[in-house]
Amino acid sequence: MAQPKKKSPKADAAPAPAPPPETTTVDVGLETLEATPARLLVFLRAVGTRREIKSILAQYGYDAEEHNRGWALLHAVSGYAPLDDSDPIDRAVSDAIAALDQRDERTHALVDGSLKHRAPSVHRALLAGLAPGRGAASVLYFRVLLDRLTLLDGGKLEGVDDTERTAAREVLKKRGITAAWRTEHAELVKRAESLSTEPDATDATETPANREPLLQARAFFEEWARIARAVIKRKDHLIALGFASRASTQKQPDEGEKKPPQG
Repeated sequence: MAQPKKKSPKADAAPAPAPPPETTTVDVGLETLEATPARLLVFLRAVGTRREIKSILAQYGYDAEEHNRGWALLHAVSGYAPLDDSDPIDRAVSDAIAALDQRDERTHALVDGSLKHRAPSVHRALLAGLAPGRGAASVLYFRVLLDRLTLLDGGKLEGVDDTERTAAREVLKKRGITAAWRTEHAELVKRAESLSTEPDATDATETPANREPLLQARAFFEEWARIARAVIKRKDHLIALGFASRASTQKQPDEGEKKPPQG
């Protein structure tokens, strides 16, 4: 009598889940991708605190579920986990965050003012999507800026002219952004992002699983940024969302520039 065929173990195995579409639909450079959390934070804060912006986007399907999804994605890429009373916050961590919070605006002004005309390609590559922020946003600001400065040193920062790269490195050193400065601020970032002096047991190696939340956050940001730019027209709303910069309606002369004669 013929014996029934045994099923192969592979036949009972569940099929591997398909990768999320964002792994193929998001198409931006590494620097832009890594700058996404800071930009998403600005966007979510503006929508959450500006009733007019929220009401406009609500007409196009931006509801509480979407807003909560955006925050969940931001938490996922930032390593957020709620604290309880058993997790005391290290004073050194809060001091590091405060120090970075006090320095990001000055640093941004130094880099922006020094490179805008001397090395425009470096200016664009270093500051794309970056703006000073508060608290955790200032930590993100310095982490991204330091990573880009490292890429600049190695000639791997995208879209940078080699001649301008050399000039930019020299002028930044004169402004005080030296190797020692970068080491100091890298230590502050490391301290600010760690709630314990114990070594992290998790493997921080870049893997597809680690990258997926960032890709998903980028996809969320691109979707709603595109919609918001299309339907929101007020300049102050666009500034709050991070899509425009403040500019005086009447150009003010720079320091040292002669004012036009009156009368």
